[in-house]
Amino acid sequence: MLKKFWNKSHFGKVVIVGLAAALAGVIFIVGFVLSIKMGAFGDLPTAADLKKIENNQAALVYSADGKILGKYFVQERTNIKYKDLSPDLVHALVATEDARFFEHDGVDYRAWARVFVKTLLLGNRSSGGGSTLTQQLAKNLFPRAGGSKLDLVASKIKEVIIARTIEDLYTKEEIINLYLNTVPFGDNSYGIQTASRKFFSCEPKDLSTQDAAVLIGMLKANYYYNPRVFPDHAFKRRNIVLSQMQKYNYLTLAQEDSLQRLPLKTKYRSFGQNTGIATYFREQLRRVVLAKLDSINEGFPKEQQYDLYRDGLKIYTTIDSRMQTLAEEAMKEHMVNLQKSFNQHWKGRTPWKGHPAVFERAKRNSQRYKSLLAAKASPEQIEQSFATPVNMEILTDDYEKKLVKMSPNDSIKHYLHFLNMGMVAMEPQTGDIKVYIGGVDHEHLKIDHASKYYKRQVGSTLKPLVYATALEQGAKACDYYPVAKQHYLNDAENGWHAVKPDENGAYPEDTWAPGNADGKYDGYYSMKGALTNSVNTVSVQVELEAGLDNVATYLKRFGISGIEKMENDEGQIPPSTVLGTPQVSIQEMVSAYSALANGGYKVSPRFLTKIVDGQGNVLYENEGAGRGDRIIKSATDHQILAMMKSVVNQGTGSRLRRVYGLNNELAGKTGTTQSNTDGWFMGVSPRLVVGTWVGNDEPAIRWRSTRLGQGANTALPIFGKFMQKMNRTPEFALITKAQFPALTSYEVKAMNCADWVEELPNDNVVDTIKDLFKIDPIKQQERKERREEKAKTRKKKKRKGFFRKLFGKD
Repeated sequence: MLKKFWNKSHFGKVVIVGLAAALAGVIFIVGFVLSIKMGAFGDLPTAADLKKIENNQAALVYSADGKILGKYFVQERTNIKYKDLSPDLVHALVATEDARFFEHDGVDYRAWARVFVKTLLLGNRSSGGGSTLTQQLAKNLFPRAGGSKLDLVASKIKEVIIARTIEDLYTKEEIINLYLNTVPFGDNSYGIQTASRKFFSCEPKDLSTQDAAVLIGMLKANYYYNPRVFPDHAFKRRNIVLSQMQKYNYLTLAQEDSLQRLPLKTKYRSFGQNTGIATYFREQLRRVVLAKLDSINEGFPKEQQYDLYRDGLKIYTTIDSRMQTLAEEAMKEHMVNLQKSFNQHWKGRTPWKGHPAVFERAKRNSQRYKSLLAAKASPEQIEQSFATPVNMEILTDDYEKKLVKMSPNDSIKHYLHFLNMGMVAMEPQTGDIKVYIGGVDHEHLKIDHASKYYKRQVGSTLKPLVYATALEQGAKACDYYPVAKQHYLNDAENGWHAVKPDENGAYPEDTWAPGNADGKYDGYYSMKGALTNSVNTVSVQVELEAGLDNVATYLKRFGISGIEKMENDEGQIPPSTVLGTPQVSIQEMVSAYSALANGGYKVSPRFLTKIVDGQGNVLYENEGAGRGDRIIKSATDHQILAMMKSVVNQGTGSRLRRVYGLNNELAGKTGTTQSNTDGWFMGVSPRLVVGTWVGNDEPAIRWRSTRLGQGANTALPIFGKFMQKMNRTPEFALITKAQFPALTSYEVKAMNCADWVEELPNDNVVDTIKDLFKIDPIKQQERKERREEKAKTRKKKKRKGFFRKLFGKD
C-alpha cells in the first residue's frame, strides 16, 4: 500500500494527502461534535429543560393605587408576554440583530459565510457576527464556560445545537419574547420590561419608536451605550438602529430622518433599595414578607420553596403612592429648613459637649469600627484610621449627595448633627397604613423611626387618652381645676396625693411637682380648656381623679404597649404618665388616635394585604381585622374630639389655621418631651389619622429653646404641609372634605363653659344644693339611648309575635 503511494506522481500524492486530511478533519469534527453532545464540555440541556425555561424574576411591591413601589431582586428582572411588546421593539431588534430571523431555522448560514469571507479572510472586524437571535438566547440562558480557544469553539457548537432545539420547540414570536425577557440592559436590569420602566418609566408596549431604538441599541454594549451614563454614545447608537429599521423597510426615509433629529430624552426611575419612594417602608415590608415566606415554606423541600428575590412574587400593600409622594415632599421641605435652623441654633457649639459618650457610642457603632475590630486592628491603628481623611459621599443639609474628603471622625460629627423624623398616616376605619416615612434618607441614615419597634417618649400627645379615661370614669368636660402648681407624694396609705407645705413653706421629701410650659399658674381651667392648652398641672389632677389603675387599663385598651413595665406592685403607674413619659411607637399612637376618629373602636395597623406567586396563586392574604371592640363610649369620643378640635382652632395646634391656612375638619394634639428632646404632632381628620415625630436619635442632642424645640414647631409643620398638598389634589376630596359627626344637643350642653376663669363662684349652701340637683347632659343622653334601644327590642319582639300568630306558630 505504501509502495503504491510512493509510486504515484507528485500530483497524485498531493490529492491523496489532501483527501486523507479532509477525511481526518471530518472525522475530528464529527467526533468533536459527538463529544460535545455526550457532555465532554458540559451537559447540554434536554428538550424537557428547554420547554420549561425560567428566569429569576424580581418580586414586585404594589401600592394600593396599583403603582410599583419597588422590587426585591438578585437580578432586576420581570417577564412579559409577546402581546405586550410594541411592534417597534420587535422591528428594531430584528433589523439590528438578525435581519433574516423569520427565515432561518436558528442558524443563519449566509451570515456564517459573510463572517468567514469578510472577517476571517479580509480582516474586516466591523462586518458583524454570525450569531442569530436564537443562538444569542442560547448563550444568555446557558453562559459559556472555560476560557480556552477549544472551549470557545465548543461553546459555539453547543449554542448551535441548543438554538436548533429551541427553534423546534418554540414559535418565532415566543423566541423573541424569551430573548427580550432574558437579555441584560445595564444598571442591573434584565429583560425589556424592567429596562423600559427604568429608563423611560413606561411599559414596553408604550415605548416610542426612538426610545425602542435606544433600548435595542444598548444590546451591543449595555454600559457603553447606557443613556444615563453616556447619552452621546446612546444617541449615536439609537440613530444606527433607526437606519437599520429603514434599511429593512420598517421605517420610511422620511421617518428615519425625522426620528434621528429628535433629542435623546430618558425618564429614569430606579427601584434600588435606597431610591424611589417609601424606602424605609420597603425595607420593613421585606422583613415581614420574609417571615411570612418562612412560615409558608415550612415542610416543603428546598427546591419547592418560594424565594423572595428570584420567584417573581407580587406583594400588595395598603400604601397610597400619591399620598406617600406628597408626604415625602412635605417632609423634605420642612426638614431641610428645620435642619438649617438647628445648625444655626448650635453654631459654634457642640450639641453633645456635656455628653462625651454620645460621640464614642456613635463611633463604636459604625461599620468601619466593627470591621477594624474584626481585622484585629490595635487601638492605635483604629484611631489613626478614624483620623485620616478619605474620599466619601455624605448627605448634605439639603439632603443632597456630595463627594468630599473627610476623616471618619468628622463624618460621625457631621451625622450626629442631623435631626430625623418618622411619620405614619392611617385610615381610622380599617387600620390601613397609607403613608410610612421612617426617616429623612434611607441610604445614609438607616434607623426606621416609623417602625413599631422604634419608641420614644410621647409628651402631651398622651393626654387625650387619659382625659378620655377620666370622662369614662364620670368626670365632666366642664369640671374646673386649679392651675396652681401642686406637690404630690406617694405613700402606702394614700397612694399618690397632693400635699400642703408645713408652716415654714417646706414640702416633704420625695414630692413631685409638675410645672406648666408657659410658667403660668393663675386661675382655674375647665377640663376641656386644660386639654386645649395642654396644661400640665391640671392634667395630673384629671389623671389622679380618673385613677392611675384605670388610666393604665385604658391605655392598654388603646394599644399603648409597655405600660406593664411602668406599673408598681399595686398595678399603678406613676402620675407623670399623663405628661407623656411612656416610650411609644408612632404606629401605636396612630392606632390609638384612630379609635378617637372612628367613634371609639379599636383598630389594628395593616400594611401588607396579599402575596401572590408568579402563577397567580395567593400565598398569603390579610383581609384586615376591621373595626374591633369598643374602647370608649361615643359620647366620650365626641367630647375628646371636640377638645382636640379646639387644640387646632385656638390651642397649641392653631398654627395649622394661622400659618398653613387649613380649613379642613381637623383635630389634633402637640407633644414636647422633657428638655425639648422629642417633638410630636398627632393630626386627626375623619378619614385619616397622621402621627409625626421629630428629634435626634441621641436624646442628649436637642434644642435649648422650647420655642424652637416644641412639637408645634418641629413636627406639626410636616402635617400642615402634607394637608396643604392633599387639599390641592382633587382625588383626595373624600378625605379632605370629610366631616366629623356633629355633637348632640346634650354633648353641646355638657361642653358649654369657659375654658378658663380667674375665680370660681363662691361656694355657699344655695350653690351646693343647685349642684346636687343639676342634670348631667351626658347621663341624660345615655338614658335616652338606653330607652331607645329598649324600645327597638320591644318592637322586634312584637313583630315576631304578630307573624307567629299570623302563621299559627307557637
